[in-house]
Amino acid sequence: MYICDMLINNLFLSKHLNILDYGCGNGNLVKMLQKNGYNIKGYDPFSKKFNKIPKK
Repeated sequence: MYICDMLINNLFLSKHLNILDYGCGNGNLVKMLQKNGYNIKGYDPFSKKFNKIPKK
């Protein structure tokens, strides 16, 4: 949760951006940012759940 808050507060991420978390691991950060209304997708070649490249 700390990293999610830090990204939102310090990087001023726009909810209108399409964001790709390359190397997202288990996707916890992706899930947290999605819950906060961000358009984010995750990809990690070593993860069974996130090993498909998002189409958008």
